[in-house]
Amino acid sequence: MKVTDLYKIGYIMSGIDTYCDFLSEDKADELFFINRALADLNINPITSITDSLELRLSTADAVSAGIAYYLSLYSGDSDRTAFLCELYNAKRASALSQITRVKCSKAFKG
Repeated sequence: MKVTDLYKIGYIMSGIDTYCDFLSEDKADELFFINRALADLNINPITSITDSLELRLSTADAVSAGIAYYLSLYSGDSDRTAFLCELYNAKRASALSQITRVKCSKAFKG
């Protein structure tokens, strides 16, 4: 999935009223919000907003919700931020729970 698509979905979910220029010239803000959401899901950061990522659908949903949450947090809309925080936490938990292999703990002797 293209990172710009993830950002666009998150931007729309955030409910920010001004949609004038979807991607700024600098793109530093966009990269910050995207990389923050990726870090929460233990995914390596991207260096360009034009990158593509291979993500499961649940992970892509969580990234978009994370972007929406961080954008809303930045905009200062506390009611929307509270809702998006709950949504993001649920989607992030779902994405992180889909572990393909569990490493045995040294404390477990079974």
